[in-house]
Amino acid sequence: LHCALYPSPSRLLLDAFEEKWLFYELCRTHGIPTPPSLLIGKKDGLSIHQITQTIQPPIVVKPTNRMGGEGVVVVANPSEYESKILLNTAYSFSPLMAQQFIPGRDIDISILADRGEILCSAVQVKVGKAVYFLENGRLLEMVKTLVKQTGFTGVCHFDAREHEGDGSLWIVDANPRFWGSLDAARWCGLNFTTAGLAVALKQTINEPAILTEGHYPGLAAALWRMFSGHLASTKLSRHQRAFLCNILADPAEYAIGLSSAIKAAWSKLRRIAVERTLRTRA
Repeated sequence: LHCALYPSPSRLLLDAFEEKWLFYELCRTHGIPTPPSLLIGKKDGLSIHQITQTIQPPIVVKPTNRMGGEGVVVVANPSEYESKILLNTAYSFSPLMAQQFIPGRDIDISILADRGEILCSAVQVKVGKAVYFLENGRLLEMVKTLVKQTGFTGVCHFDAREHEGDGSLWIVDANPRFWGSLDAARWCGLNFTTAGLAVALKQTINEPAILTEGHYPGLAAALWRMFSGHLASTKLSRHQRAFLCNILADPAEYAIGLSSAIKAAWSKLRRIAVERTLRTRA
């Protein structure tokens, strides 16, 4: 039996993009700017002295196998490394890697690719709950190079940092799956899901190749626009109308997402409480 499959990379390439240390090595192999990094393994695998021989503080410590920012900690000195990582019993992530912290702002890019060619892309920055889309040719070219050289197929969301001093761009992570801000691009006129289905069915993609502008206010603000009577307004595009109507038709996925967000917030609050207790005892 033959059926249409949503665009996706090979298992080996998926693992290389998904696992953070493998992705770091992939970027280094293909000449993509990525912050200096070290593989720690278990949290006591390397001393802070060994780490700072290669990476200057502040240092980002993160698990190589988690997503959504889980386990990501920034440490500025040996004392913080001990309190936040080594002596923190609640911090049980493994394996770990250390990465140079890039001062500046987060700037991300989402793509849909087919056999090394980017078909749709969107660069975004987040301010509070709002997501803004903008043009950034340098970041797009960096990702184009990586996608082309690896022959990547599928959707992927790349996390990057823009240095506040010299404006340099650094790729720090890849998420070769649908990402948390997927709805933001949809709200502003680029539906990656629909575009990928068109590729799978060998149909023409009717979505824009590049999303160069747009502002997504966040789900709560979007719902407020709808319930306050603005849904019928010409200010909302057909993409926004479809987005809001979809929530009404099938709210389950958004309820599940809200539940996950509450659990994540509770877990973070617990870790903060444990860290404060440890500092107080010290």
